[in-house]
Amino acid sequence: MRYNGSVPDVIVIGAGIVGLSAARELAQHGARAVVVERRRVGAEASSAAAGMLAPQIHAEGRTPLLDLSLRARDRHLRL
Repeated sequence: MRYNGSVPDVIVIGAGIVGLSAARELAQHGARAVVVERRRVGAEASSAAAGMLAPQIHAEGRTPLLDLSLRARDRHLRL
């Protein structure tokens, strides 16, 4: 995609799950966000961190981190 010359409010580095989610949220609040990715969308950390979409697999019992991870997973699924 070519850069059109307009000045963004925010530049998001990385077009993985986190970067795209951040850019989407920013855009929904009126910010002009540009996402920069050096390779294919979702090819880098998103594929390596995909296990966090099923955090209970890595959990050692019920912890605050597991609760937070499960809520984040549920929110991601609603996207």
